[in-house]
Amino acid sequence: MSLTSVHSVSTYDCVPVVSPSQPNQLAWRGQLSVTLIDSISEWQAGAVDWARLTSGHPLHSQAWLRSWWEELGSKHGQLAIARVHDSEQVFGFAPFFVERTWRGTTLRFLGSGTTCTDYLDIFCRPGSSLQVAHALGDWLDSARFRQTFGAIDLIELEGHHANASGVTAWQDVLAHRGWSEEIAPLESSWVVDFPPTWDECVARLSHRGRRRARNAIKNLQSGKMTFHVWDQHDDVVEHWQTFVHLHQKRRHQKGELGCFAEGPFEQFLRRAVFRLAAIGQASLVEVRFEDQTIATALQMHSQNTSFLYQTGMDSDHIKLEPGHVINAMLLKHAQSRGANDFDFLRGNEPYKARWGAQAVPLVRTRLWNPRLSAQVRAHVLAVGRCVKQWFQNDSTTATKEQD
Repeated sequence: MSLTSVHSVSTYDCVPVVSPSQPNQLAWRGQLSVTLIDSISEWQAGAVDWARLTSGHPLHSQAWLRSWWEELGSKHGQLAIARVHDSEQVFGFAPFFVERTWRGTTLRFLGSGTTCTDYLDIFCRPGSSLQVAHALGDWLDSARFRQTFGAIDLIELEGHHANASGVTAWQDVLAHRGWSEEIAPLESSWVVDFPPTWDECVARLSHRGRRRARNAIKNLQSGKMTFHVWDQHDDVVEHWQTFVHLHQKRRHQKGELGCFAEGPFEQFLRRAVFRLAAIGQASLVEVRFEDQTIATALQMHSQNTSFLYQTGMDSDHIKLEPGHVINAMLLKHAQSRGANDFDFLRGNEPYKARWGAQAVPLVRTRLWNPRLSAQVRAHVLAVGRCVKQWFQNDSTTATKEQD
């Protein structure tokens, strides 16, 4: 397959059925096409439409997903982005790639895996998710798609909101075509919905939390510590290694290797962050004590939300509670710049709830082709999970009996 090719896969007449409960959702009649984008150059050519349909979310941006593909995805699969459109405008993008494993030919979201690209979806114009889903269903069944990728055994959609409109619509369409479904919960993301003032934000915390937040601000106001935000591209580049070093130092203290021990991940994240910093959507933050950086954080930004991706701290200064200090300042800084909310992203660490964040459930959806070979693979995978769970339960029981 040519790396620069773009294939017009299928065109069909969309004749929507108007929902009585949502009479305006499908109030149009038209013709949609699906075009396969399998090259970086063609993907970049649609940057304006992509940014519009992803609403400026940094983890859904081309800067983020393209970096993931270049460093982590392209070695294991084929780019398979679907652009859904009529003759005049784009209605949706499905950010997919195809990989082949023992589970068969699998269609997955770009950004899947350890990068934790949260809130992924099939990106659609408001009110058009069902039309886009029908177009994608026809695309998947088309002869041209099968000539390019073969028949898909499994669709695995990881890290989406439980009620993601694009994914949910496609689930419904494929269910009517005989695809089986399994949905598994992942760790939640955690979001602080800001009240109008910082004092109200602090008032929500526990007594201990309020004390820590106020102490952090007091230490910074007194000059004992300083807080720095590096939001220009060149500054982010300059301070990148400090961030990596402190992140790894904290992981090593906990007996973990840390994600930056894997070269490809560091290369991906560095490339993505530098690209986002160039367009004002990423920054590094540092807390310093006596001119030494004791805590650092990587955050990303949309118009109304700040996202905390990773932090690091100097374990030699743990008595200064650098983690509490930097979290307090990140929240205060985001609230002061007019953000509506602060997103700690995926991971059920207890400190997130202590800072007033509420859990947002994320899930992984697997959809299995109705053909026999795919269903056999689904059954084998389910049996394997049951056996693994049995051994885990048996091991836990044995440990309790020994105790």
